[in-house]
Amino acid sequence: MTIRNIKILFLFLSFNIIVSSCSDEDTVTNIPIPIDKNYLVFGYIFGECTGDCRDLYLLTDNKLYQDSNNPAGQQVTFNRQPRSSQMYEIADTLLNLPASLISNSLEKDVLIQSIADIDYHIRGNIDGKEFNIIYDDIDSTLNVELYRYSKTLRHVLKQIR
Repeated sequence: MTIRNIKILFLFLSFNIIVSSCSDEDTVTNIPIPIDKNYLVFGYIFGECTGDCRDLYLLTDNKLYQDSNNPAGQQVTFNRQPRSSQMYEIADTLLNLPASLISNSLEKDVLIQSIADIDYHIRGNIDGKEFNIIYDDIDSTLNVELYRYSKTLRHVLKQIR
């Protein structure tokens, strides 16, 4: 075999390895949102951006996972490797949800929205009750309980980043 043929073979094998590593095998290393169990997804969604426009976390009854940084438009999945138990203990306080969030009795006037910025995202399913809110801020005069929860959320996000 000539050196030229060896180079061509090497390039061909390298190309195949690179292409095969870009396959849909991400499902082996990432986990989806567990819709059949209690969970809380929380974090930031960035306004006008391209690429990975979110910084989300998945909190279950006993683990905390960080998102796998999928590009915008793709399904949100989370790294299979959970964050440390110390990070879980910090985030665990978020499972003490305000009643207005769980019952979906939230007045939409409470949620303050701006344009082209960072939105906070809270989505979950606790004991079969689903909820989902996206907001920039909470009007503290309209829902004190949710306002305090939002402050806790911001504090947790600063600590676990």
